[in-house]
Amino acid sequence: MAQVYPINLFFPPHLPMQRTVFYLFLTCLLVPVTLLRANRPDLSEIMARIEAMGDEDFHVRQAASERMREWSEAYPRYLLTAMAEAYADQKDMEIVIRLEELMEPLARRWVLNMPSGFIGINMGWETRNGKSGVSILNVLDGHAAANVGLQAGDMILAVNGTPVSELQQLEGFSEKIASFLPGTIIELTLLRRNDEFVQLLQLGSRPDQRARPNDARETYAAWLLKLKSEAADFDPTFPVGHFPMED
Repeated sequence: MAQVYPINLFFPPHLPMQRTVFYLFLTCLLVPVTLLRANRPDLSEIMARIEAMGDEDFHVRQAASERMREWSEAYPRYLLTAMAEAYADQKDMEIVIRLEELMEPLARRWVLNMPSGFIGINMGWETRNGKSGVSILNVLDGHAAANVGLQAGDMILAVNGTPVSELQQLEGFSEKIASFLPGTIIELTLLRRNDEFVQLLQLGSRPDQRARPNDARETYAAWLLKLKSEAADFDPTFPVGHFPMED
């Protein structure tokens, strides 16, 4: 019987060179990410720049705005979170105007016009053979579930390894799927009759979630008003969209 290497599946012990090349490749991938994290400004630095945008000196204001713009390009969601927090209770109109200008492209991309992932099923909650999960009642033609052959009667047990029984049933499952962008490939663990299997699926989007360009400015203005109205309850770790503070 052939020997099996469950850990070194692709690079067995007798192939040290291939293993070395693989580890070097991983290092090349991970080091830039680590450096990017290390260079990210902390909240105190960001807030100091925001305050500087209201300085009496025009050049100081411009330099602070430019640095904020640079940070926004590198860490968009992180900066949007911080700026939204500062904007919520900001009284200085110079800072308010500059924050509105900086936040608009980020908010449109990450919050206002960002459609949610969509599977394309009608669903219910079911317990079968001692296992609980999302039962597929109907598969909608032309959407993600239909594209990979999911069927009515299939039961979804897990999403990317997380049991759906831990997701507060249908509401939690829907929120989990909506937290992914369209085009994201997810792994579903399913039960079909008595057979359990794993299926990769590329999420689509709902046609009714596509933003209308004519409404973009009005939508952004409404979002800004909401930030102001909810300033007292502002949570900087999860304030403006279904994404975490980390990029």
